[in-house]
Amino acid sequence: MALEWVVLGYTAAAKAIMILLLTLLCLHSFRKDLIALTTSLLKLFISVVPLCLFLLADIYWKYQTKPSYHSHDCSPSEHLRH
Repeated sequence: MALEWVVLGYTAAAKAIMILLLTLLCLHSFRKDLIALTTSLLKLFISVVPLCLFLLADIYWKYQTKPSYHSHDCSPSEHLRH
């Protein structure tokens, strides 16, 4: 699951860099090419949003269904199994 978060982080960083380049640069010809590149990349990165939602739902489900042991009746092997 760490790999998905790394990909998500790289995607967010790439989006932030593109936004900074779009807002700070004053070259109009380069800006048009950069806008075209950014829109094509954002179309590719739109698949990251469902991945992020899936990861958050997975974390929430694992947190809600984790076993809770109030007594010491659980053996170490049972604890590792859950």
